[in-house]
Amino acid sequence: MKFSALGILGQMIIDLGESRMIRMPTSLLAPLLVTGGDVVFAGGTPDREFRAFDARTGDQLWSFPAPSGVIGVPTSFEVDGEQYIAVTAG
Repeated sequence: MKFSALGILGQMIIDLGESRMIRMPTSLLAPLLVTGGDVVFAGGTPDREFRAFDARTGDQLWSFPAPSGVIGVPTSFEVDGEQYIAVTAG
């Protein structure tokens, strides 16, 4: 099967000697955040969606329609034991 470089997010797992792919529904033009819980957050797509994927399976877990393009680096922070994800859009 032939894939275009556009719309594929690949990862190499050096310790295991294997690779995995996450199929993006569109091109990806922004940084990513990968959490310790194996969740990948990605924005920077022409459709303005901010998405979360399972890093192990590539399944999309969640998405949010941003009011404008997601252009910043996603960040994770905790307040009173609750984890949050923030990203710049505009």
